Amino acid sequence: MTVQHFLTIDDLVRAHRSVEPTEVVINAAVLEAAVASQHAGFGEHEQFPDLAAKAAAVARGVAHGHPFSEGNKRTALLAVHLLARINGHAFVAGQSEAFHLITDLATSQIDVEQAAEPPPSHLGVIEARSCCMT
Repeated sequence: MTVQHFLTIDDLVRAHRSVEPTEVVINAAVLEAAVASQHAGFGEHEQFPDLAAKAAAVARGVAHGHPFSEGNKRTALLAVHLLARINGHAFVAGQSEAFHLITDLATSQIDVEQAAEPPPSHLGVIEARSCCMT
């Protein structure tokens, strides 16, 4: 899936404030790296070429990197939802699947590529599907 819209630092800060209203960024470099991961690559080669991989990369950057003092995993999950939505798709996963995905990314139990694999993968939960947005 072609990604035409990307998350910004402001998007992630707003998402974080929706789960932790009083929290602030404690590591701006980690937050910047999470946002930059959407564009990772060399020349014509993109490290994370599709929407699922880009969403997983951002989620891992936030959940594993801890740019905020609290709420990093919840913010990572919101980032997945937001990136899918702004690109006209929906993130489809049950609560348990989403919890395990973000926790496994945060603890390096799975990597970005494993998280982005279509079902049946390690968890099979990052899957962007066309939604009913107009």
